[in-house]
Amino acid sequence: MENHPSAMFKEKQKEELRKNPNNLLTDVQVAEQMNISVQTLRNKRSNGAGDGIPYIKWNRCVRYLQSDVDAAIMACRIVPSN
Repeated sequence: MENHPSAMFKEKQKEELRKNPNNLLTDVQVAEQMNISVQTLRNKRSNGAGDGIPYIKWNRCVRYLQSDVDAAIMACRIVPSN
């Protein structure tokens, strides 16, 4: 099970946190970066539609990895064709 993609992804996230624990962002910081309201971000997280950003929940705290926020922004990128 150690070679399962989700296990490898979780290990990658853990390693990223070990390298730089300051890259955990609050929902306020993420909403500011994405230029959306905090409530919109919370709605996306709670609706379970799959269009939200991956997050870490520890007790009542919710945090986002900067790399996940960057990936979510880049996933919305549209490159026009000529």
